Parts: sequence; structure tokens; C-alpha cells
Amino acid sequence: MEVEQGKRKRHQKKVTRYVTIAAVVGVVLVAAIALLVYFLVPSVTIDEFPTDGSLLDYFKFDRQDAMQVTWSHGANSKAQLAEALASDVHMLEADILLRGQGTPAQSDIPVMAHPPQTDSDNTFEEWLDAALESSKGLKLDFKSIGAVAPSLRVLRSSRVNRPVWLNADILPGPNTVNPGVDARDFLDTVNRIFPECTLSLGWTTGFYYDRENEGYTRGMVEEMHSYCKDLSQPVTFPIRNSLLGLPGTMENLKWLLSQSERYTITVWTSVFDVHRIYDLVRCRNAFSHKRVYYDLPKQLEDDFLQAMQRHESKVNPLSFFPLERRDALLLTWSHETNSREKLTEALQRKSNIIEADVVLGDQNQPIMAKLTDTDYDVTFEEWLSTIMAADHDVGMKLTFHTTEAVIPTMTILRQNMSKIDFPVIINADVLAPSYDSGQPLDPDLVFKPTYELYPNGVTTSVQFKGITLEGGITREMARNTHALAQRLSSPVTFTIPAAVAMTSWLNVEWLLEQSDTYTLTLTEGQISIDPIDLFTIRNDFDWGRILYDITTEKATQLARMTETGGSLVNFFQASYKIYGRDALSVTWAHGVNSREAVEDAMGAYREITMLEADVDIRSDNVPVMSDDASVAGSDVMTLEEWLDIAKLRKQGIMLEFHSVNSVVPALEIFQRRHGDLRSPVMLKAKIPGLFSKETFIDPIVDMFPHVSIVFAMRPSSPSEGYSRAQVEEISRMCANLTQVVTFSVDARHVRRSWDNLSWLLGQSPLYHLYIWAGWPEPETYSVDVTDLVFVRNNFDRSRVFYDLIPRVMEEFNMALEET
Repeated sequence: MEVEQGKRKRHQKKVTRYVTIAAVVGVVLVAAIALLVYFLVPSVTIDEFPTDGSLLDYFKFDRQDAMQVTWSHGANSKAQLAEALASDVHMLEADILLRGQGTPAQSDIPVMAHPPQTDSDNTFEEWLDAALESSKGLKLDFKSIGAVAPSLRVLRSSRVNRPVWLNADILPGPNTVNPGVDARDFLDTVNRIFPECTLSLGWTTGFYYDRENEGYTRGMVEEMHSYCKDLSQPVTFPIRNSLLGLPGTMENLKWLLSQSERYTITVWTSVFDVHRIYDLVRCRNAFSHKRVYYDLPKQLEDDFLQAMQRHESKVNPLSFFPLERRDALLLTWSHETNSREKLTEALQRKSNIIEADVVLGDQNQPIMAKLTDTDYDVTFEEWLSTIMAADHDVGMKLTFHTTEAVIPTMTILRQNMSKIDFPVIINADVLAPSYDSGQPLDPDLVFKPTYELYPNGVTTSVQFKGITLEGGITREMARNTHALAQRLSSPVTFTIPAAVAMTSWLNVEWLLEQSDTYTLTLTEGQISIDPIDLFTIRNDFDWGRILYDITTEKATQLARMTETGGSLVNFFQASYKIYGRDALSVTWAHGVNSREAVEDAMGAYREITMLEADVDIRSDNVPVMSDDASVAGSDVMTLEEWLDIAKLRKQGIMLEFHSVNSVVPALEIFQRRHGDLRSPVMLKAKIPGLFSKETFIDPIVDMFPHVSIVFAMRPSSPSEGYSRAQVEEISRMCANLTQVVTFSVDARHVRRSWDNLSWLLGQSPLYHLYIWAGWPEPETYSVDVTDLVFVRNNFDRSRVFYDLIPRVMEEFNMALEET
């Protein structure tokens, strides 16, 4: 028995020893695996990333800078979502409402749409399934409280593994009385169903064009903080870009962000607001870079990045001044403010750019005068002090007439550098044409000390001495100017009489194309200019790179001509609706005749730029939206009703007329509604054909010339396409027109007619081409898209529009990628 007990004890000791060894080995293995995971596997993976986590952590940026985050907009429909998923943006932004919201057919199914849409081809559940196949973050924008709970229940039941932002405007804000989504209901619903998020809580906002706007007040931010202070989630506050620079806004936002480390702001843009790009720079400098997101269109983002690289005193004035559509024509100028009286008048008029002349006075101090002036009543130092005390946005332009005045003047500017937060333009005659015997100033004696003494930088204005209309600007002069500009600090503007620029436009355009930092300042001076010539230049070059130092009368005439009739590319690039000077970016919604069609178009294309519709005449002589009023139903919209919707959308419009009798009544409506229209208007007709010059073009010129005229051309024959005789006839009809003219052609006939069409387009820089494909026979239409690629590669891309059915557009884009 004792022997057996001894064996059992020895066996138990062995077992215990083995178990202990195994346990130790197990612990060691677990520790080794843990260490391996720690060192080899990222600390946070997509499969486990929290839905309320930081975007900067999730996207693993190389620096803590929220500006790196990029956004899609309105990725609602399946097509829009697919496009956003294929892009390189980080965050998918989409709108959610209930199917049939606000109608008797309202259901409890969340769909992806933005009002006035009430339905979509994409439910939220379908949208989420597709979005989760990517690694992009999610931002969901709720326009009503009803869609919140059912949407969040879908989120809760899904395996979401990336940041989720839930956005709603929960408080009334600047320039509106819209109450938005009920704050308490929204927050309670989120915290009950899906609290693991980042809350994006904003104010409803508006923007006035015709009166003073209000910024974000202390009361507004304090009320917002009262709702957010006890929340546990990160909170970002959407801020409207156009309101950033208004009095008090920056200070109040600083107060709000100081209340919690959980708070950030997201700057967003309404494209038709009046912007000042430099407000973005000031915002960038005022806050921690990891606490401000910028949800901006690509063109505005590029302008912002460029402005960040420069001090206020050397930015393009279009970046500094709050101008609608970034239009330099809206800048006001005051000239030769060399006396106290003229300077006072300029400030009272609230001129944007105040110009004056500087020479060296008897006591070796700079004074405001020209060389021919016999006396003066203000020194430069006094003049500058007055400018710095102005109560409105102002920039200054100084013209030097002697190099001796440069160093004393720039020394005074340097002494006041910390107080100068506005554009400074330094101008001098530093070049002379070969046909003039005058002596220009030495550019090294003007600009070198300018840059050395004033490190904040200036805009350098290069001007020609003794230039004449007859001599103009030769290509050799343009090359010499470019060679000088390359030695100068950017940005550089070339100050040229407008009439000279027009007669030498090919050489001036060549000069401007040598650098994106070059701009053109058109002056009037002693050489008068026809507004039609200014209109031609304005439509043939980048809107954002031409300044107009012309009389108020000429500026008013030019503005009148271009309000609704200028270049589409310029207009939409300037309002951030498209990127770059590429007419392929102009999008079209076709056959938008009814209220439903307008809403469908806006729902399908959040960034739609042009609405195309038809006009005919009803039996009671009322223009209606139809291609055949004789068969139109009683619910057809009148042109008046249609314009009410179109003006609210702020899109461009192209109207095709289908009866001669509809033209004059429609033009009468345009005359009456001119003040309502803020975007391009194109009027289209079959010419020659149903209409003639007398029945279509002449009434437009007489009654409402501020439009683009569109010729709907029919091919001479299927085999010949658009013949030389045909384009020559059209050229004669257009010979005296001063409007932008667009030729509408069928894509199937473009390549075989290209010699004739390119000849026609070459007759004027105001002529454009509008290529359509697939309308109105999308099922049977067939075209070789390499013909479209050929046109794109052989003509100015800013002057060719493409209105293609989706199937053809997809084939075209694929062909472009292959080339």
C-alpha cells in the first residue's frame, strides 16, 4: 500500500511539474504572440476602427492636419455613389430623407436624396452596403427628424468600421429664420440608437446679395455650446465660408473651440456666395491645423493653397476682396489720389483699389505727386496712414516715376508692415517698345530694393513706357517681358492699355500663358476702348486673371453685356461649379420642361450646371415649356413659372424655341425678369431652318442681347455632314454679332465636317461648339467616340461643350483614359 501511495505521489509531482511547465510555456507563447502582434500589426485596423474615431487617425496622414481630408458631395444616387467610390476622396457625403417625404406616399424607408427630391434609386441600406465595400468615411446629412431613427437603426445593425459623421442644422443661424432640425429630438435620437459617432451640428444660414450680412454671433455659439457641453461625442461645427470674415465671427468661433477639446469646425462653401479667399487663410492662421476641416470645391481649394503661400499684400486682389463670382470687373478703382481731397473722395466712395503716384520731394521724403506737378499737399507717410485707417477693404497701387523715390517709400512701408493686411501693387514703366525712344526706369532699381525692404512682398506691376495703338505689343516685346518677369518676385501683373491688348491679343495671350502667376491689368487712359473688344478679351481668357482698371461707365457697359451672356467656362469656374477651363466639366440636364423634370435633374446631378428646356407658344400667346404646345396638357408650365424655379437653382439655362411666334413674348419676359437672372442664358433655334436671322437673331439683338445665341445646325446631308457652303452662310449671319455664339452639332457628323467646323470656329474667339449625342434617340444612337477625342485634342477645350447621353459619355471617358 505504501509503495502504491509513493508511486501516486511521484506521479502527481510529475503531472504538476508538467502542467507548470506547460503553463509557463503557454504564458511565454501568448506573450510572444502579443509582442509579435504589437510590433507587426497596426494598433488600429479598419476592422476594429471606432465609428467615433478621429479622421486623422483613421486615414493615417503623415501630419496632424485636417486640411488633408477631402470630401465628396451629394453621393446620393447609385451613379453618384459609384463615381464617388471610384474617386480618391476620403469622405462620402450624402443626404437622407424618407421615401415620399412630405407627400401622401411618405413611407418609413430612408432613401438617399436632397430636397426637393422625395425619392431615389438608392435606399440607405443599399447605399451603406456599397459604401462599406470601400475604406472611405461616412458623413450622413439629415434634412428632417423623421429619417434619423430608421437610418440609425440600419447603421446599428451593420458592421460599420470607420468614422461616421451625423450632420444636421439644429439651430437658426445668420441671415435666416429657418429653425432647422429640432436640436433636442436629433441629439436624443442619436444618443439612444447610435451614439458612437462624430456629431456635425450646424446652424441654418442664408446669404444676402443686396444688403449687409450677419456673421456668427456670440449668442449663436453660446446657444450651440449649451447643447453640446454635456455630450460625450466629438462635435464639429459646419461654418459657411462666406460668413467667416464678417465682424465677430472669428472671435466667436475661437471662444467656441476653447470650450472643449472635442470641438472642431468644418468650413463649407455655397458656390454662389460672395467669397473672400483670404478669409480662409486667416482662419487657417487663427486655429490649430488639426481642428479645422475644409470642405471646399477643387478650384477654391487650389486658390486657397495659392493664397496661403503669399502674404496679403501680394495676393491676387480677387482673393482678397469679397467679389461675387470672383469677378474683377466688380472691383472699383480710384486714380491719381495724390491730394487729400481726392484721397478722401476715394475712401468715401469705398473704392477697392486706390492708386497714386510717388516721387521724391525736396526734403528727401516721398510725396504724392507726378513729376510734372509743381506742388503737393500730402506726403506718402500721411497718405499711407489714411489708407491704413480705412473702414472698408482696400488695396493700394503705387506708381513710381523716379527710382530715387523707391527706397524711402519702401522703408516707410517696412516700418508699417505689421499694420498692412491688404494688397500692395508696385507699378512702374520699366519696359519700352523698340519704336519709342523714351527711357524707362531700371527694373533692378525699382523692384530689387522693393523686395529687399519689404519681405511681406507685393504684386509687381510691369508697365510699358511710350506704347502706342499702332505699334502694339510684338512677339519680341512679349518675350522680353517674360524674360524680365522671370527675374521678378511673383505675382506679376502686366499693365497694358485695353485697346493695345486687343490689337495685340495673340502676343498678350502668349505672354500670360507662360506662367499661372501672371495676370493682366487692362487700363483705358488716353486710348479709348470699345466694350465689345473688352467683352472679346473677357470671354477668351481666364476670368480670374484679368483686372479692369477702366472707367465706371465702361465697366458698367461690360458688366451688362456679360451678366447672362458670357463664357460658360469662365462663369462656372469663377463660381466653383467646375474645375479649370474645361468645357467638358459643364454638365447638362436634357428636356427639363416640367417641375418634376427640374427636381429629377437636380436630384440626379447635384452639381448640374446647365438646364436644357423647350419653349413653344400657347393659343393665348403665353410661352410655355414644351416642344409642341398643341399637344401639351393643361399642367404644362409657363416660361414665367419655369424661371421661378430656374432662378432659385442658380443654374445656367439653354432654351430651344419651337415656334416663331414664341420668340418675342419670351424675350419680353426676359426683359422684365432680367434682374432675377444671375447665371448664363443660351437661346437656341434651328437656323437656318425653322427660323431665320430676321425671326430669331434680330429680335434677340433688339430686345435682349445679353445672351448666348445657339444655332441648332442640321447637316447638309448624312454623307457630307456640315458643308462649307452651310458654315459660310452661318458665318455671314453671325458677322456683326457681339454675343457669344454656339453651334449645336450632331456628334455623328463632326469628324467628317471638321475642316468646315474648325474654319467656322476660327472666325471669332466668341464662337463655341456644342456637341450632342444620343438625344432624342438613346436606344438606337451610335457614334464613334474617337471622333469626340479627335475634337478634344485638336481644339480649345474651353470652347467645346459635350451634351452626351450617359452611355456615350461613359464610352467617351473610357476613350479619353486610354489616350
